Amino acid sequence: MQDSCSSCNNWLSLLLIILFILLYYKYYIIVIKDYISDLTMAILKNNEEDFILECVGILANLTISDLDYELLLKEYDLIPWIHNKLKPGK
Repeated sequence: MQDSCSSCNNWLSLLLIILFILLYYKYYIIVIKDYISDLTMAILKNNEEDFILECVGILANLTISDLDYELLLKEYDLIPWIHNKLKPGK
């Protein structure tokens, strides 16, 4: 009997952890949406390549369904920046 209770406690703990992650992820998405423009400006204004790479990585890995990447590229004029970064020797 005690093994089954122990098993229930493990499942309950796992479910609570999953619930926490889902709630935290939802909160993270709400918070990160407020800083997308800051991340984009940091890409354009900063000279520290490692920092820029991290900002690009964050934006590239966002899975926000209503994030319009085309609008982001146009609004911040990122296409010339991308072309410049892709030039050999840069």
